Amino acid sequence: MRMILGTSLATLLATAGLAAVAGPAAAVPTCMGQQATVVGTSGDDDLGGNPVLPDVVYLGAGNDTYHGDTSADLICGGGGNDLLYGGGGDDQVDGGKGKDRLTGGSGNDTLWGRVGPDNFFEGLGDDRIAGGKGVDVLSYGQLTSGITVDGGNATVTGAAAGTDEYGQVETVRGTHQADTMNGGPGFDGFDGAGGNDTVDGNGGNDRLAGKDATVRGGDGNDVIVVSGGTADGGPDADSIEATGGATVSGADGADQIQVGRGANHAAGGAGNDLFALLGRRTGSRLDGGAGTDSLNLRKAKVGTRIDLAAGTGHWRGGSLGLQSIEVVRGSRGSDVIAGSAVAEYFDGRGGNDVLRGAGGNDILRGGKGYDRADGGAGGDICATEVEVGCEIGA
Repeated sequence: MRMILGTSLATLLATAGLAAVAGPAAAVPTCMGQQATVVGTSGDDDLGGNPVLPDVVYLGAGNDTYHGDTSADLICGGGGNDLLYGGGGDDQVDGGKGKDRLTGGSGNDTLWGRVGPDNFFEGLGDDRIAGGKGVDVLSYGQLTSGITVDGGNATVTGAAAGTDEYGQVETVRGTHQADTMNGGPGFDGFDGAGGNDTVDGNGGNDRLAGKDATVRGGDGNDVIVVSGGTADGGPDADSIEATGGATVSGADGADQIQVGRGANHAAGGAGNDLFALLGRRTGSRLDGGAGTDSLNLRKAKVGTRIDLAAGTGHWRGGSLGLQSIEVVRGSRGSDVIAGSAVAEYFDGRGGNDVLRGAGGNDILRGGKGYDRADGGAGGDICATEVEVGCEIGA
């Protein structure tokens, strides 16, 4: 519904052949301190702007959609999950409460998310974006040329993007072109979103993602998700997910690396690292490096055959190449886990497992099921139903 200011109720009623009844005047809603010229209902509205004059818009309750025009508008979403598009002109758009989607359009716009998890879709012009409370995402996916993100100064620049400033935004998502994203000393959330991107968290505990990108965590305990491309966690304790044939390294620190579909290559580096599966379908290579490194096979879901001396692991639907792994925790199925010449720890977990220590002073624990242990050479500790070559048994 559009509210037309400057026309009295008596005039409108007289035009309709009705008489006015005296009563208190309804308060006119405001947006950013100005009386609204476009007012929504309490339901879900789909409204557009005046193509000639700037609009002051208050949408109120409901999940509303507003399409701005070429003038400089003031747009307030109010409550609900709103879709607000400024259009042309230098617009000011306030999402209010709810999970809103805001686009400034062309012009030098100012966008506020306020309360709720909001999504900003950036276009042309030099814009300012403030996320507010909630987990907010600033996306440049609609642009046809790459961007440069400076997390230290919270700016985004590019031939199509102009120069934007942002704050209280948890993730900046790039274009499908070649983007450059550089973090500052604190937290940064970057997603390259495809293309030959370079994503560098630098300092702070960052959340970084890329597809066929080069991703570097830098200092801090970072969370990195990559599909294809490369990733380097940096010197601290990082969490990395690798799919699509990615090559990743935890570098220093006690890292957690999960591998999924594709021929991924994951290196733990220095520190006591943990490797795990995102699902049973993978064809990855794992190299623990220095330290005591672990492999968790829980998500294989079916019985596995692991041979650390041969450096192999396989099961129905997946396989692993293995190097420098000292701890293996089995699947829910019946596993066969064989060790090498060094000291190792095996936990069969579920299923009827067979654990073979080979050389070294091993610890073999069966877990649930009817399990067998063969300690082999060395002073071994076993906790299974059947034990052979174990110096200390259950």
